[in-house]
Amino acid sequence: MRRIFRSIAAAVLCVAANSQAQVTVSPNVFYDAPDFDVTDGVIDSDNVAPGNQITLRAILMHANFNGGNWKILMPSGAFSLTVPGNGEDFAAAGDLDINGITLEIVGVPFPTPTIIDASALGDRAFHSLGGSRVIMRFLDIQGASSVGGGGFRQNDGQATLENVTIQTCSATGAAGANGGGILSFAKLTLTDCTIAFNGAQGAGAGIQYEGTDLSMTGCSVYENQAGGRGGGINIANTGSIAVLQKCSISNNRSGTAVGGGSGGGIGNRGALTLTNCFIEKNFTSAGASGGGIENRGHITARDCTVRENGAFFGAGIQIAGLSSALLENCTIDTNFGDTGGGCHNAGTLEIRHSTVSRNHALGAAPVGGAGGIYSFGTLYIVNSTVSSNIAPAGLGGGLYNASNGVCEISNATFDGNTCLNGRNIASGDIGFLPILAVRNSLFSTFPPVPGAFNYFSPSGMTPSSQGHNLDTDGSMSLMTASDIQPFIPGTVIEPFLGPLQLNGGATETHRLFFASVAIGAANGGGCVDQTGLTLLTDQRHFARPNVTTADIGAYEAGCDADLYPPGGGDGFVDDFDFVEFANYYNILLTSGADFDGDGDTDDPDFVVFAAAYDLLLCE
Repeated sequence: MRRIFRSIAAAVLCVAANSQAQVTVSPNVFYDAPDFDVTDGVIDSDNVAPGNQITLRAILMHANFNGGNWKILMPSGAFSLTVPGNGEDFAAAGDLDINGITLEIVGVPFPTPTIIDASALGDRAFHSLGGSRVIMRFLDIQGASSVGGGGFRQNDGQATLENVTIQTCSATGAAGANGGGILSFAKLTLTDCTIAFNGAQGAGAGIQYEGTDLSMTGCSVYENQAGGRGGGINIANTGSIAVLQKCSISNNRSGTAVGGGSGGGIGNRGALTLTNCFIEKNFTSAGASGGGIENRGHITARDCTVRENGAFFGAGIQIAGLSSALLENCTIDTNFGDTGGGCHNAGTLEIRHSTVSRNHALGAAPVGGAGGIYSFGTLYIVNSTVSSNIAPAGLGGGLYNASNGVCEISNATFDGNTCLNGRNIASGDIGFLPILAVRNSLFSTFPPVPGAFNYFSPSGMTPSSQGHNLDTDGSMSLMTASDIQPFIPGTVIEPFLGPLQLNGGATETHRLFFASVAIGAANGGGCVDQTGLTLLTDQRHFARPNVTTADIGAYEAGCDADLYPPGGGDGFVDDFDFVEFANYYNILLTSGADFDGDGDTDDPDFVVFAAAYDLLLCE
């Protein structure tokens, strides 16, 4: 056996001469002990016992001493770390240090996983430093505890973790005890990893990231709890670039005291990109903000869902002053807070092709409210739906554009929001005159509720209309001739909207039925956003068939032949729809409905029928 490991020592010398060579070795015992002598070229933690006792710690001690490129193949089973000590950086005691080497550690995922159990160590599990390049695969790291980085601490270099679980680890013992699962200051890539049930006295219970390059794909971060910011993940460096794809951040909590840490799911100070992510059921302590996400940097979120989160301000997302966020193809749904159930914006927020729905803000006026969005920063809503949000004791069921806020709304649909005043929008505090501009947008309060109106302004400010809006109850006092509102005060226009549901596309919308006055009533010069960009599609990314005769709101009706009952929407295209169409145009229908003779009653028959009477079916 000694000869075998002297050949390994020779390989180590070879590595020193040729950095591309790799030494591959496996531990053959599960207990924890240091190497007897790292200078003898033999990996052995006991020079008295027969054979060589190759512990994981002994391997790392040799790797750190000799340098080079190492690969450790781990068997199934639990490796318990028990050698106490701290302040030593070459793996002889305490945590398993990876110092100045290239290292790949590969465990076994099933049937029995490879477990690194540090519950009896009183230190973190792994510590990467000295510019190391680290790859870990199929490991379950658990039970570690340290002042910073319980499961894994990365000082520098780069690390890639694939199919690694870090759970029940903690960062304790000081106010700055951050990163219960992971504390990283360098390039870090996580793929298909699970970060769960970790705690931190400070910030970032799951992950505290203070480097410049973080990438996460297919990861689950859940049931982590921080005393400070970022229950799941805290991106603490303003220079960080973090990219999360297909990740789930759920059931995390930030803050353990009133007004404590914000960012129940994610706290962000860097540039964060989220794609196809779920941020759900995260919470903050009382008085804190950003149940799902608290943003103090910049966020770009695409195809994401933020739902069932809770916080005092911005239960779904909080955008702090001097920060910004772009939400595209996102759903912000069923979040619960005091002010700004869906979003709370003090910076710059742009919402495109998205739905803000069913959020609750339980705070009382004049401070609390805004079931969907509370904004006193800059807000742009484009091709989006704000619906079914609730602020029972506050202002602005859908949106409260407060204080000196600047808000522009383009081709949006507001419907079904409820609150104390301003079912869809409240704008302006007493003594403050924010800016609210609306274009090609639909604001509905149908069926009407006595004493409840589309719009309310404590300051008496009226919106600035850019034309072609539908205000069903006239409370917005729109002054442009192209706007549609009741001719008779006290009456309400029925907008013929369908329920909030999936009507194609990734987010829920309100369908426009055939009888809606919003159809074909948008700007004849084309629908545009706040920059003047022409909007060629609706919220669902469905083409507007003719942008010069597009529909008001987020939904483009197109050639929808389901017209029955009056207004449309029984789910079938049949003879009843032809009758409804004929009645709408006061035409006597005397022949069968299969006008093109193909044996089916369908949309092409409507086209033939409409053409025969020189009528435009799809306005």
